Amino acid sequence: MTMEEIIVPIKDDILAFDKLIDIFIMKVQNEKVRINFQTFFKRKGKYLRPTLLMLAAGSIAGNKDKFDEKLYRLGLILELLHSASLVHDDIVDEDLERRGEKTVNQVFGNKIAVLAGDTLFTYAFKEATMNYEKAYTLPITNLALDMCMAELIQANKVESKEDYLQVICGKTAKFMAVACELGARYAGGSELEIARMYNIGMNLGITYQMVDDLIDGDSNAMNYITEADIQYSYVKTKKLLSELNSSPYCDSLFMLLEFIMEMKKK
Repeated sequence: MTMEEIIVPIKDDILAFDKLIDIFIMKVQNEKVRINFQTFFKRKGKYLRPTLLMLAAGSIAGNKDKFDEKLYRLGLILELLHSASLVHDDIVDEDLERRGEKTVNQVFGNKIAVLAGDTLFTYAFKEATMNYEKAYTLPITNLALDMCMAELIQANKVESKEDYLQVICGKTAKFMAVACELGARYAGGSELEIARMYNIGMNLGITYQMVDDLIDGDSNAMNYITEADIQYSYVKTKKLLSELNSSPYCDSLFMLLEFIMEMKKK
């Protein structure tokens, strides 16, 4: 199973979203700043968060009637936030390579990289406040705070399973939860449907990060997480997904969950 198979129902939408990234970069007026951003986006990621946004919207609506540029721009906001956090992560972790390319801090130094990350964050907030109402901007703002808090907890030292879970919830799981929440809301879901989709994203994110950390040999995961923890999160996510109406978008979410679990076997 591959990500290409998972995104089949939204393949054209991901392509349209990808063009938004290029347009965003080209509209940056200052050439030096534009080059900073181009360095990071030279090789783009999997677009996991925009993918979740769209699959959640499709799962709630059952079709793509709500798929439009405004939905894609919500995905852009999420991708800019994610990108900003990665630029900062590379500085903190002193990483010199990401996705097979030199990091922003490797090319331009830490000072420029910090400011580039800050600018990406600010672009995301500007886009959100200019074009979306409080039901969208508040979760996005709270997400940014949770991400920063999780980074601080991790930097101060993870000393318990509770600390570890706080870190992965703030850095990854809540991000995926908000992506699912916003997609469900944009599709016109009820508050119950939106909450259910948020919980799906949260548990999917927890499962993903625990698996990814164990694969990477992360010391905190090795100290505090067991196979039973992963299995519990997997089963809980699968149960929540089973409560959704059947659709190609829901099927893709199931496939994504299985894809995450298969990562352990590679």
